[in-house]
Amino acid sequence: LSGMIIVSLTNSRQIARDTRRKLDLNEISLSLENYYDDQSPNGYVISATEIDVTGTTDALTTALVSNYIHEMPTDPLSTRYYHYQSFNNALDFRLEATLENTSDPQGEADGLDWIFVVDND
Repeated sequence: LSGMIIVSLTNSRQIARDTRRKLDLNEISLSLENYYDDQSPNGYVISATEIDVTGTTDALTTALVSNYIHEMPTDPLSTRYYHYQSFNNALDFRLEATLENTSDPQGEADGLDWIFVVDND
């Protein structure tokens, strides 16, 4: 019985962290939309390659913190990062978070990872 409780508690924590990840990416996405609207010509934060969102010195954090978001959300596990990349001359973007719950219906396979994606579509 105690083993079942531990497994259930572990699953609940993973689901809670995944929920936080989804909320974080949606918050970042909203700040990106505000950033986009303020640019002339319109565009998202430029990043030709996928970057780790560290919450400190990465291009996304540098562009958004203060004017568009109070503090950059970071993954609840300190060993993981959210990922960001812009495409199509910064007219499109993609945010990704690696999920712990590999049966989450909002996730998708990305190699060996199960990820949640937010983009501007």
